[in-house]
Amino acid sequence: MGYNLHWAAEQKYTTRSSVNQIRHLNNLIAGMKSDGDWSNFDCFWMFAVEATDQATWNFVSPGTFDCTLVNAPTFTAKQGYAGNGSSMYIGSGWDVGTNANKFTVDTASFGVYARTAGSGGTNDMGAVTAESAGFAGSAMLNTYTDGRAYCSINDNGTAASDAAGPGRTGFLSMNRTTSTAYVFKRNGTDVYSSTKASTTNTTDFHVMRTNGATNQYYSNKQYSMAFIGAGTLNHANLNTRVTNYLTAVGAI
Repeated sequence: MGYNLHWAAEQKYTTRSSVNQIRHLNNLIAGMKSDGDWSNFDCFWMFAVEATDQATWNFVSPGTFDCTLVNAPTFTAKQGYAGNGSSMYIGSGWDVGTNANKFTVDTASFGVYARTAGSGGTNDMGAVTAESAGFAGSAMLNTYTDGRAYCSINDNGTAASDAAGPGRTGFLSMNRTTSTAYVFKRNGTDVYSSTKASTTNTTDFHVMRTNGATNQYYSNKQYSMAFIGAGTLNHANLNTRVTNYLTAVGAI
């Protein structure tokens, strides 16, 4: 289904979006189309909407890889979903081994907008194929209990970045552009880079934890959006578009 978001898509839901909500979403998606980014997403979930009906949509293709809410993450209208740090998470059903389209082994991106700070070790989003084999095929974005961020995308092992601590908020994303280069970004700006070689990931992504990891480090942050897509996505532009949308709806 294409966008502008239209009323026909709303008819199957009990709670329908207001005209203002649709306008803000249309502006967001139109902006990403103008930037050349919209066609490079596999999944784009905007949790900061008016009702849970729409908050689980994959806006790239509603009905395909819509989110699954596990153990009832707490929803707040126009803000998003929050975890409890112990059992709640959001499933995607999407993994690169089966569903790769824009996100592939050597060119890939994923990320979240964390609206609130967490405490202790928190996994924002990720998937690990085989932790027992040195985090083989890992793709994750987390903050460990030592206060450092540990991140990876389609590689064997995790890399430490800055010591910003578990309170990290904002637009947090991973971007692999070649088989030997990836970057962790915050608010569209490079924080840490790595030259680790790529390897295949075959596990579906979760938000609020890293699926497949032995220690999940469930997050207690509140998340306003999440995405999966190609390495060609412009993260600085995405940060601007998402921030403008969240400002318009009063989330930030």
